[in-house]
Amino acid sequence: MKVLILAVIVAMFAGEFDVCLGRPPDGVEVDVQTVGSIPPIPRWYSCIHPLEGNHLDQQAFEKCLESILANAPFLSGSTEVETTSKGTRIVVFNLKAPNLILDCLTFDAPAGMHDSLRDFLSRDPNVLKQGDVYDNEGDSHILELYSIFLQSKGVQGIVTRDLNLAYDHGNAELHYRLFQGPSTIPREPLPPYGKGCDVMVGNVMETNIDDSTPLPLVENYLRIRENACFSEDDLKKAEEELRSTGIFASLSVNITSDGGWRNLALIAKTNPTIIRHLQYKF
Repeated sequence: MKVLILAVIVAMFAGEFDVCLGRPPDGVEVDVQTVGSIPPIPRWYSCIHPLEGNHLDQQAFEKCLESILANAPFLSGSTEVETTSKGTRIVVFNLKAPNLILDCLTFDAPAGMHDSLRDFLSRDPNVLKQGDVYDNEGDSHILELYSIFLQSKGVQGIVTRDLNLAYDHGNAELHYRLFQGPSTIPREPLPPYGKGCDVMVGNVMETNIDDSTPLPLVENYLRIRENACFSEDDLKKAEEELRSTGIFASLSVNITSDGGWRNLALIAKTNPTIIRHLQYKF
C-alpha cells in the first residue's frame, strides 16, 4: 500500500513549502510546475537547489529529475528550457502525481470557535475544502488562514499538520492540531476576513522612545498593531487614557498621510523613576 503519512510542525507564521526558487544574478533560473497531489517532502527535491544559478547542464537536470521520479508516487515528469524576452533561461521541472480526493479535513479549534472558523474560511471561495483534490498550495493557504483566524481571536500557539496521502486508495486526510498557549490581544484581519477600512494603518515607527517606556502597555492601549483600520478618534482617546496614568512626561502619536494609508510615529518619554527604598541582604 502506497501511503504517505506526514506530520508537519509549523509556527503560526511559517512560510509554505515551495520549491520554486528566485532568479539568480547569473546562470539559469529554475522553476517547478506540478499537476496533481504532489507530496510536500522537501528532501525529495533537494537536488534542484544546487542547479540554480549555474550554467545550463542538461545532463545534471535530467539526473535530478530521475532522482525525483524514483520516489513514489509520481506518474511522470519532464524538463524543458524556456527563454524570457530578456534572454533569461528558465529550466522548468514538470511533475505529475495522482489526484487524491481530500475526504477528511479537521481542525483543533478552541472551544466554541468551530462555527466561526468555518464561517471565516468560507469567505475565501478558493479555499481547499473537503471533496477537493489535495494540493500543497491549498494546504499552505489553509494554514495561513487558520493562523490569521487564531490571531483575530487572540489565540497564540503552535499549529501542526497531520497529512495522510493514500495513493492506492486515491484519497487524502488532513488534520490541523493546535497546541494552545497564552491569550493575547486580538488582531483585526484584513478584508474579506475582517471589516472593511476606508483608511489603513501603514508603517508604525517606535524609535523615539526612552528605555523606561512600557512599550507593551502603550501598544495595548493604542492597538495600532492589532487593528488594520485607522481611526484618529480611537487613537486620540487612547493617548488621553495613557497620559492619565501619570507615568509619561510626554506622549504623542504623529500621523502622516500616504494615500489611503496613515503612517504613525510614536513619541514617548516616561517620568523619572524614584528609588525610595533600597535594601541589601547578604
